[in-house]
Formats: sequence, C-alpha cells, structure tokens
Amino acid sequence: MMGIIFCSAGCQTRQEEKAPEIPQNDSTALNVTSFDSDSLEMAALIKNMLIWDDSSKMGDFLEKTDSPDDSIYTGIDWEIHQKRMQVLSDTKLFNEDFLENYQKIAEHLDRELKENPLKCYVGEIPPYGGFRLWCNCQDYPDDRENCFTIFNLKVEGDSASFKWGWGGEEWGNYVKVKKKNNSWRISYMEQFDIERFSW
Repeated sequence: MMGIIFCSAGCQTRQEEKAPEIPQNDSTALNVTSFDSDSLEMAALIKNMLIWDDSSKMGDFLEKTDSPDDSIYTGIDWEIHQKRMQVLSDTKLFNEDFLENYQKIAEHLDRELKENPLKCYVGEIPPYGGFRLWCNCQDYPDDRENCFTIFNLKVEGDSASFKWGWGGEEWGNYVKVKKKNNSWRISYMEQFDIERFSW
C-alpha cells in the first residue's frame, strides 16, 4: 500500500513543554489538499508530538542514585516522573491507555534498577537506552516534524492504526490512536512496549 506523504510549508513556534494546537480539517497547515480529515488530523498529531519532543527539556524515566556520590542507579526518580506524567497529560496528545502504560513502564524500570543483577552505572547508556523514544530513532532529518510518511492507515470508528516514519514502510513506527472530544490522541506506540525495558 502506498504511503501518504505529509510535508508542511513551515515550522510552528515552539513553546517549552506545551504542544501546539492540532489543526482540525486544515489542509493548508500540512501543504496537502486531497486527503480526508482523519488523515490530516493524524498527520498533525504526529507532527505536534515531534514538535513537543523537540521542545521538551524533561527526559523520560529518569533514574536516581541513593546519594549524589553513588555511581549506580537504584530506581526511578519519582518526583521528576510525576511531573513528566503531568506534562504528558497536559499536551492532550496522549489518551489514558498510553499514560497508564507509561506509568507501568516506570514501575517496571524501578524494579529492574533495584533487583536486576546487571546494574546501570551513572554516565553510561542504560541497557534499554541508546535511541530517541519518541521517534524510535538515532538519526533523523533536520526538519523531521515537517516531512514524514504515513503507511497502512486503518480507521475503524473512533479507533485507528498506522505506521509513520521517514524511510520505507519497513522502518515505520506502529501507532494506535483513539478519538476523544473529536480529537485523535495516541493510545499506543510500539517503542513503548514494556518488554523493551527489560535486560
């Protein structure tokens, strides 16, 4: 199946920890004219997720040590994590399913950091790291939020699924979305599968 390529005419203004409004039925915002409103809204959802990720100064699943001089991470920093959860909720990009899974990943990582015989050392890449979570990538185009392809879009009522990315279909990221208050929100991203956070 052919993919749908979305290229925006320009960048949006970025604000710290805040996602821009998702365009509703606005073909000019994405420089396309012939796709249905669901396709446009989902493209805008991914675009805004990438813009938010670029502007965000807070990381995901940040670890802590028992004391400042320790060299081994011993769990998740729950104070920072709760702030991150609030930021994710405030973006209006993610629904409850995604947020619940994100919380479960944090709890799972906390147990791993405490109980796994293989320890994570401060300053080293953790066994579950080494790539950008939100794009599931290491390298990406400079203008990554303004030109990407959506593959295999399937819409069933208030739920949909598709893959998106900058390469061919085999490199795409699988996403599920659900509609809430007439807006699509991300409910699942394959890079946030909990089994990816074990070692």
